[in-house]
Amino acid sequence: MNLTRRLIIVLCVGAAAVTSSAQTAPPGNALQAAKYVIFSGDVDGDGDIDILAKATPKIVPIALDDLSIPIAIFASPTFLLRANGGSYTLESRPPASIVSSSAWQANTHEIVFGDFVGSGVTSMMIRAVIPGSDSFTVTRSPSTGQPSLLQKISSSDLGVDLGASGRAIEFRDANHDGRADLVVRTNGRITGTFLADSNGLFVRATGNASIEASWYALCTSLEANDPASALNFISITRQSQYSASFAAVGSQLPNLTQRWSSFAAVRVGSDFANYLVTQTINGVATDYMITFVLEDGQWVIAEL
Repeated sequence: MNLTRRLIIVLCVGAAAVTSSAQTAPPGNALQAAKYVIFSGDVDGDGDIDILAKATPKIVPIALDDLSIPIAIFASPTFLLRANGGSYTLESRPPASIVSSSAWQANTHEIVFGDFVGSGVTSMMIRAVIPGSDSFTVTRSPSTGQPSLLQKISSSDLGVDLGASGRAIEFRDANHDGRADLVVRTNGRITGTFLADSNGLFVRATGNASIEASWYALCTSLEANDPASALNFISITRQSQYSASFAAVGSQLPNLTQRWSSFAAVRVGSDFANYLVTQTINGVATDYMITFVLEDGQWVIAEL
């Protein structure tokens, strides 16, 4: 077979394979498999910072007779988060002129993955690593399989700057509802947990929700076997007592929360609150009262 003809056939086969891949539902980990590299910059010169998520292709060799032709396959496409007066829109497969722009700067964001939508699909947070910068959550559209912008997150949205020095994030299902929640660490210690709502969005907790946020931050700390972080959510007057108790429990700390359920408000005042939690041991359920107090503007546990 003529070499030129071989190459034409291979290119056609490769194009058909890529088209077929785009038309079928991508795997649940497609965003993670794309191995995105994040860049930021004012690519259109309007004074707003845009975000480029550049996908890394997987090279698949296509064999034809004695030839092996590499074909680039993308698990999920490159996309642009274009800023416009503080809001953002996601543009999939931006033109080459945008992707190759000299405006882009690296090392301004990192990516952390988690199923905070609760759909079985791995979504992603593009977290700022520069103080004062915006972070973003992106999932995959169930109808098109393409990346879809969920939320832009600024420091005022959560009351915490995710890009501040010493900050790190991770995703854990703190309240065991099937959605991964946003756990914030400061200098290595858990300092806050933001629960994902039914749409996979994170908001600043107020009122009773702020009490629940402290409770689930404590639970998350215990599940991580991190008693030092857990003490952040204990009243300062009781920290020495609970520090000794946590030490006595030792490696079994992560198992404590598996026994707790039915966390519900009983009475909430301006600076104290009582909540009821059910603890089940060997099939026997017992209700316990937990007392919270407002201490330096944060709800903490006075009695557990």
